[in-house]
Amino acid sequence: SPRRARRRSFKPRARLPREGMLIQFDGSEHVWFGNHKSDLIAAIDDATGKVVSAEFFYGEKSLHCLKVIKQVIDNNGIPEAFYFDQAGIYGKLDYESESQISRAFDQLNIQLILASTPQAKGRVERLFRTLQDRLIAELSFFEMKTIEEANEFLREYIPRFNAQFGVAPQDEEKAYRKNVFGRLDLILCKKERRKINIGNIFSYESVTWLLEEVRCYRGREVNINTHIDGRQSFDIMGKEIHPRPIRSYKFNGNRKRAV
Repeated sequence: SPRRARRRSFKPRARLPREGMLIQFDGSEHVWFGNHKSDLIAAIDDATGKVVSAEFFYGEKSLHCLKVIKQVIDNNGIPEAFYFDQAGIYGKLDYESESQISRAFDQLNIQLILASTPQAKGRVERLFRTLQDRLIAELSFFEMKTIEEANEFLREYIPRFNAQFGVAPQDEEKAYRKNVFGRLDLILCKKERRKINIGNIFSYESVTWLLEEVRCYRGREVNINTHIDGRQSFDIMGKEIHPRPIRSYKFNGNRKRAV
């Protein structure tokens, strides 16, 4: 008879002593409301077990995660570390790749920890099991059908959930840091880089853009930012700029022509 696979034993890990030392973060795809699947993205403080931010989305995408992370920072301050799984939007342990989240954390001096197993981030895994048992029942009872209704209900539900399941930290002093990095919307966004050429021009998505600046930026890199709300902006080393499109290209087979 085939041998049974030996189960690995995981020892429970004590909670960290102070709020803000570690935020466990994950998303859960499920039929939370209505009759279709959606993703609940949530962040839970390791020291207290309290949900510090949560929101429903369609898809566990970088911009959706960055929105939840921004809510954590806006409401509490900058945590010391976040704990993620090895989804591509967070990063991978087996090769070097800069995700949008890891790039933003480097700028904010936040440690990014990638879990090697689901058991390593057990608190957030247990959170989703509890919410699937309790939250789904309440969303169904109040007949929440749309994502807007579900998120509005969630904002009222989370404080009640924290009051019931949260615990007091061992140390009352919090580890959250004050934001000294300026505008978070220029950091917690999707960034693409382009090189500036002669004449202060650069290309992006088949469009040539012109920087109407006296200073020559040739050889520098411009950041094209897609923000959480869908807005687009441009910056050079954190200084926002306002280029204008001067030429676009339409492709016809293997040829392109200026418009």
